[in-house]
Amino acid sequence: MARRVYLHIGTMKAATTYLQNLCDVNRGLLAEHGLLWQGGRFNQYAIHDFQKSSMLPPQEKGAFRRFRDQVRQEPGDVLVSMELLAKLRSDRIAKLVEQLGAEEYVVMLTARDLTRVTTSHWQETTQNMGTVPWAQWIAEVCDVEPSASDTSPFWRHHYLPRILDEWAGVAGPERTHLVTIPQSKSDPEAVWRRFASVIGVPAERATQPSFSNAAIGATSAELMRRLNVELSGTPFNQYRWGFKAALAKQTLARRAGAEPRVGLSAEQHARLSSIAADMVEQVKQRDVDVVGDLSDL
Repeated sequence: MARRVYLHIGTMKAATTYLQNLCDVNRGLLAEHGLLWQGGRFNQYAIHDFQKSSMLPPQEKGAFRRFRDQVRQEPGDVLVSMELLAKLRSDRIAKLVEQLGAEEYVVMLTARDLTRVTTSHWQETTQNMGTVPWAQWIAEVCDVEPSASDTSPFWRHHYLPRILDEWAGVAGPERTHLVTIPQSKSDPEAVWRRFASVIGVPAERATQPSFSNAAIGATSAELMRRLNVELSGTPFNQYRWGFKAALAKQTLARRAGAEPRVGLSAEQHARLSSIAADMVEQVKQRDVDVVGDLSDL
């Protein structure tokens, strides 16, 4: 049985891929400091399997059982990172914790400024078979009252008060850490230093990953969205390699600097900024450990 499991639960588009890649590169450093890291791809497959997701490659069926068994056999600490955990409801969280069976849990939540994360999230949907146009998608996000909605896909991933409340019983506020992503890009390794301080690893000894989760521009995102309409019914395992990986990540991402960015109207920016300010006030009331600065959000 694992002594402690560190659960990095998301949020989406908040440095999760970067941190997972960094952990992959520094598996030895993590092990040196008593942390078992099973691999970013293995984490993803395991959680997809746990959620019975159509995104799980057929050959990876049983990934969660293998993942669970390794956690149960580990006498030390385990690090888990998968951004889709943030959206889980309390009953599924309880099931996950029961299955892993650790003595203690630490919950970590990375979060970004909403005005930045909305555009990134939509662009990511277009690389995962999404077909909703940007104008419609952002209008629906802004029209919803997140505190009163439990069904909005976007807000299930990003409404911090709900996420913290759903996960409250797992670790307690003293072992729940909200890691903020700095708004400035002048220090790209800052989020790693914040994350490393929670898991007890010397950040300065880590090797930075060469791979990044490259973004695509607005024109390419719209191209992907239109392709997705035509590709309706394609098995995701085929789509993943032929369109998401080969077309979006390896080809269209190279054009991002030459394309316009997806943008918000003044009204949308003001609406999201207002929600963010309210979220920050609610986070303060929950007495969780903030690593960074809430003004980043």
